[in-house]
Amino acid sequence: MYGSISYSAATNSKATTDYAFAGVTVNSYLIYKYKLYQQNVIIYRSSLLYLRYAEAVNRLNKPQLAFAVIKYGLNSTNMFNEKIVPTKEKGSPIAQFMNFADARFNNNVGVRMRGLGNMDKDTTFYRIPKLSNMNDSVLYIEDLIQQELALETAFEGNRFPDLMRLALRRGNPAYLADKIANKHAENKQAIRAKLIDPENWHIK
Repeated sequence: MYGSISYSAATNSKATTDYAFAGVTVNSYLIYKYKLYQQNVIIYRSSLLYLRYAEAVNRLNKPQLAFAVIKYGLNSTNMFNEKIVPTKEKGSPIAQFMNFADARFNNNVGVRMRGLGNMDKDTTFYRIPKLSNMNDSVLYIEDLIQQELALETAFEGNRFPDLMRLALRRGNPAYLADKIANKHAENKQAIRAKLIDPENWHIK
């Protein structure tokens, strides 16, 4: 959050806590990520591209490859580390869309590492648990990708279509309806009742 809304027109100073904007009107907020890059609309960023890639390969039953996108980064070293991307997910010969041997990928890091530092060193909290089957693993990783999309692409106009896409893929409208409704405490149930019908997801 602090990386997305961290400047205001009133203070023009970086926020370090929620209280940094005390007494500042909502209209004075600026989305810092736009100010930082001196542009008004970000069309596509590399981190979004990688998360879309993770979403796609995950649905190809390659959850550990997808997880590597978030936690480790894709480069030749990580791709050939059996603990990060097992051989069963790479196949032989390796598909071109999994070829990260080019030197331009050498310094590639996980999307989550961009904000939290050395996530690749963690072996306790941010990991894939032992699950009973491939489908459970795919859904587990897809939830992590969804959370990472929310964090990484905040205020870029992707959240609703991201939730739509996942909810439709799962055949579960509640996946979208619950997450959107939870943001609105005053009329949560009314919003959920509206959004549980996919017909209401589109402008008529």
